[in-house]
Amino acid sequence: MSDARPRHRQPAALALAAALALALIALACGGAATPEATATVEPSPSPEPTEAGPGRVRTSLSASCELAFPGAEMTVNYGAQAEGAAQLLRVRLLLDGNTEEDSGVIDVREYRRVANIPAVAGSRHTFRIVAEARNASSPSVGIVVRCPEAPTDQRT
Repeated sequence: MSDARPRHRQPAALALAAALALALIALACGGAATPEATATVEPSPSPEPTEAGPGRVRTSLSASCELAFPGAEMTVNYGAQAEGAAQLLRVRLLLDGNTEEDSGVIDVREYRRVANIPAVAGSRHTFRIVAEARNASSPSVGIVVRCPEAPTDQRT
């Protein structure tokens, strides 16, 4: 007579044991387990703007400071240019966080301006240009300008 008792197997435990055994054999033989796949993600270029597609705004800002009577004078060249479907709605020049110049409401593709602003010799100022546009994000760019010190009287 044979033993007719049913045998219960645990397939998940057996599969795990088999996988572990194969990995140990591969490592013992100098092999390696299956390497993990790595992916290199390359940034995709932004689409070029078209008249019907997305737009963007390019800004430019430069400044200098020279001694003048009585003190110093800063010259600021700034502007914005809309590309693609974008349209400029307003351009502001901020001086130390406060609005120095404001184009007001406009509806143009390009805005350029030169501003002459009095300053104190030896002072340091932060300029920021903020361009508001339709169909594009509103860029903001800033720079710092330091005015030269006033000459000292060196009479002896």
